[in-house]
Amino acid sequence: MQKIITVAVVIVTFCFTTNAQTNASVTSAVTESFSNEFEGATDVQWEKISKDVFQVRFKNVDDNLLAYFDKDGALLKYGKKIPFEKAPLKVKNSLENLIKDFEHKNGHIFITHVYQIYEGSKVSYYTNMGNTNLFLAVLTNSSGRNSILRNVKLNLRTLDQQPSIVSRD
Repeated sequence: MQKIITVAVVIVTFCFTTNAQTNASVTSAVTESFSNEFEGATDVQWEKISKDVFQVRFKNVDDNLLAYFDKDGALLKYGKKIPFEKAPLKVKNSLENLIKDFEHKNGHIFITHVYQIYEGSKVSYYTNMGNTNLFLAVLTNSSGRNSILRNVKLNLRTLDQQPSIVSRD
């Protein structure tokens, strides 16, 4: 169990630190729009994803959410973290098949995050997965079609060599 948690922590850390500028200089138009859209948000963390797009991760009541805004404050899309088991059957089956394909060459793959993403009337599912050898970011539409957004080979030490991140209490 500790090995699973350690791998999850490594993947989550990688996911949050790759290709993003943390503590991004967010414009007042963006923060004002965010405040209007998501009143009561707590634990707000901004990242600049590209020249014109900001991502914000936050909590609202008991939900972990994220949203994307353009530089002018327009809400592009937003989503809520969900358990993998709550994803639609087509999405779960598609992701499980993708995992099997990658496990053949890379070892056991762990799913760390699944977000249900809303963009207008479309719903999709953003999933982070991987292990000490591989990180994958996958976008799956509601019909079960996967698009791999990131496929990064990792050179991390084996799990037995990882520093202990999880207490043994």
